[in-house]
Amino acid sequence: MVESGIESPLLRGVVYASLAVLSLSMLVAFARVLKGPSLSDRVVAIDFASYVTMGFLGTYAVLSGREAYIDAALVLGLLAFIGTIALARYIEGRSEAEQHASAYRQGEYHAGKHVGGVRVRDAGQPDQQVHGGEHTKRARRRAQASGAQASEDAGADDDAVEGDGPTDGVRADRGEAPRDDD
Repeated sequence: MVESGIESPLLRGVVYASLAVLSLSMLVAFARVLKGPSLSDRVVAIDFASYVTMGFLGTYAVLSGREAYIDAALVLGLLAFIGTIALARYIEGRSEAEQHASAYRQGEYHAGKHVGGVRVRDAGQPDQQVHGGEHTKRARRRAQASGAQASEDAGADDDAVEGDGPTDGVRADRGEAPRDDD
């Protein structure tokens, strides 16, 4: 038996009755976690179990007269809230991915150059999206390198570097322009 800070027998009886009701609520919550049927039901049941635990902590704080249990209940409430948000985002992302997968399997999901959520590039086009028609330095170097590589004759030296022959600053072994840090 717990040493009680409660002097009134009526209040002590109410506290013990509330502990019994909270115990029954915890059993119902765990039954829902085990039974399911869906992931959403399980998430709600876990959330409910954490709030019932907060009730246990608050009731025990009243019973024992120690205020530290109230602080623990508040921290548990914050953690339960954050956990619920994280699980909700997981469920949302999972259901969205399942929707895309089922639409892709049925052949219904395609928009422009996106098929099934994957970007498809045309042959010969750079694998980089360029906004507003402006090329970055790297894209310009790749374009120059691919042009120089195509015009390069088959007998060129594989170890060509800047200033060595027909590549004019293009690395023949990889087909790319020299970087600024070379």
